[in-house]
Amino acid sequence: MTIGTELEVQILRYYTKLRSGAVAPSRASCTSAATVQRVLGQAGLPQIGPVLRPSKIDAYLPIHL
Repeated sequence: MTIGTELEVQILRYYTKLRSGAVAPSRASCTSAATVQRVLGQAGLPQIGPVLRPSKIDAYLPIHL
């Protein structure tokens, strides 16, 4: 399924304003997260994904050298 040029421009406009994971999915435009990721990827922008944080147990795990 293809989306219109206007919707792509709107997604890119939201991305430049927010620059966070709040772009996808957009309830106002009824687009899925996959659609937003595809539009951002086609525009050459970095992928939005989950923030990788250290686990609470990382300090207790053995260090392998």
